[in-house]
Amino acid sequence: MAPKNILVVDDEEMIAKLVQALLERDGHKVITANSGKAALELLGDRPFDLILTDIKMPEITGDALYSEIRARDEQMASRIVFMTGDTVNKDTWEFIKRTGSHYVPKPFSGDELIMSVNSAIASCTATC
Repeated sequence: MAPKNILVVDDEEMIAKLVQALLERDGHKVITANSGKAALELLGDRPFDLILTDIKMPEITGDALYSEIRARDEQMASRIVFMTGDTVNKDTWEFIKRTGSHYVPKPFSGDELIMSVNSAIASCTATC
């Protein structure tokens, strides 16, 4: 699988750096953003093949980030993978199901993360 340009969005720097390290070890090019606002700014500057985002973040939540990305570029919205420890929350689970997006439940192992990313990449259209 060819290396992908991936944006990782998480307000917890330790998690963002861990995800970055795991994905870079798998051969991908990774940029991190510590907020939804920072992610939206980065999306205006360059294209990404995939976005991994936390759902529970201050200011712009992962679901609000998804909505903003979808309004800008529906195809990009289809290439979002959610990372969350909140899948037992009915609203969070319903949101993930409604989007049809891939997700990685926190806490996750490196193997689980890579499998989810590879699955999301495999299900992308030819533009991914």
